[in-house]
Order: sequence, then C-alpha cells, then structure tokens
Amino acid sequence: MISKSLSAVLISGLIILAGGCAGNNREVVETQPSSLFVDIPEPAGNDGQSEWSRSEADWGIKVESARLSAAGYMVDFRFRVLDAAKAAQIFDRKVMPYMIDQTTGARFIVPNPPKVGQLRSGGNIKEGKIYFIFFANPAKYVKSGNKITVEVGDFKVQDVVVN
Repeated sequence: MISKSLSAVLISGLIILAGGCAGNNREVVETQPSSLFVDIPEPAGNDGQSEWSRSEADWGIKVESARLSAAGYMVDFRFRVLDAAKAAQIFDRKVMPYMIDQTTGARFIVPNPPKVGQLRSGGNIKEGKIYFIFFANPAKYVKSGNKITVEVGDFKVQDVVVN
C-alpha cells in the first residue's frame, strides 16, 4: 500500500519535472565584441585637435584602453606615460580618480583596501611605461561598449569605450 502511493508520488513528480524542463528552451547568449580594440571616434574639438591628443600634449599620457576585469566587477583603465613631468599630477595619491558612465552619469571610485591601498599604479614614473587605475564596477554596472569619462583632479578624458 505504501509502495503504491510512494510510486504514484514519484511518477507524478517526474511528470511535473519533465514538463517543466520541456517548457522553455530559450538560451541567453551574451555577445562579445569581435576584436579586443574598438575604433573610437575622436571627439570634435574647436581647434581641430582631439581631446585624446590634447591629453597627450597637456598631460603627457596616451590612453591605451579601458577593459572589464575581475569577472566584470572592475574596469581596468590603462595609459602610457609620454612625459613623466607632465604626468606626475595624475599620480598624486591625494587626488581621487573617478570614472563616470556617460549614459547615466553614475560615478565610480578606485577601491582602497586597507592593506594594499588604492588600486592604481604609481611610484617611480617612467616614460614609455604603461600604468593602470582599477575602478570598482559594482553589480557589473558598466558593460562592454559603454563610453566612460575618467577624471583625476584637473585631468579629464571622455569617450573612452570599455572593451
């Protein structure tokens, strides 16, 4: 008697389970960019010089990339130092860097864990070397393809596309 009722419960459970599995077979596919680097249009300037080339002339750095890192929970902003004297202001630890999502205006900061300190490179600045700033990206808010602005004190570069 008990085995018949147990069998009936198991069979009905399997039928319900099989029906649920067969119901909706949609598969979510996340698309990735076709290459590591995306062509970034230069913003129009009133003097014919792009903002990125102005950052090279005024700040002594060249923006290399902005990429998602740490499973999407960080944005890795990379730049090359062209003139160490001009770029020194960007490495000032007293100035807080910000990343701004251009679509929403949301601002993100550089994490500052107690044992490690700010997640940005610095110290002995050398020309030709690539440096980084890691920005927090809670809940994977910034996605690949988003445009961001990076501000460090008076330094500001816009229209950086996240890869």
